[in-house]
Amino acid sequence: MRRQFHKVLLLLLLVLVRGSSSSGKAEEPGQPLEFFAQFGGSFFTSQSGLWVIPQVDPNTGQVTFSPTLLTTSLTKTGRLFAGFRYFFNHNHALEASYSYSPNDLLEHRSLTGSVFKNDIHASTLAFNYVRYMRRGSRWRPFITGGLGFVYFRGLDPPSKTTFTVNFGGGADIPLTERVSIRLEYRDFVMGHPKVVSAFPGGVTHNQVPSVGFVFKF
Repeated sequence: MRRQFHKVLLLLLLVLVRGSSSSGKAEEPGQPLEFFAQFGGSFFTSQSGLWVIPQVDPNTGQVTFSPTLLTTSLTKTGRLFAGFRYFFNHNHALEASYSYSPNDLLEHRSLTGSVFKNDIHASTLAFNYVRYMRRGSRWRPFITGGLGFVYFRGLDPPSKTTFTVNFGGGADIPLTERVSIRLEYRDFVMGHPKVVSAFPGGVTHNQVPSVGFVFKF
């Protein structure tokens, strides 16, 4: 994971340097800093794996091990998403963002049919490179990618922080010189939060469609 982190970070830095070196060819933006606030959905993919549960026979005292399919999932919920973008020119920008979603982490055991629920809260801090496409129309499409961390509060142990990579795209629709509407979709890729230490975990995608407003300074 650490080696992959370094590769992604190096790639983002190379793209940023290349974009900054060509900034003299593009018109400088009138408002290099913007604040955005968006609201949308938060959809996590589930994970399943075999978990061996020890059981004791009350008559003989013999211990047997019964495998059960353990599935964990996070409920669909809303997400608040806000942050800042700094523009080097009309096509290249850096972004710092924070997002929050309240979720229920559900654990389903196929052996007993029982379902356990944990109230958790997911907070995400991310840093992205943003590349806007060619100008010339009312819509300003862009693509983005970045790195960050997700903090899950409410697990047992009480909390967990995991590394995340995100990518996506969207479009700005200007309303005035300083205000725009933003439509966006992102996919945050991270390690799945574990309910029990024996659970195999795996990779989870947090898919986030959102819409909101952009305010330029």
